[in-house]
Amino acid sequence: MQPSPDMLSLPAKTKTQEKIKKNQKVNPLPENQIRSYLPAF
Repeated sequence: MQPSPDMLSLPAKTKTQEKIKKNQKVNPLPENQIRSYLPAF
């Protein structure tokens, strides 16, 4: 029996979120720098 894709993707998502949080703690970007990554609306 294979685990459902939802069961697999959930831990992966939380891991990436934890990584992002850690990176933000180490090197927080100013808001205007974060906005420059997003496409202008």
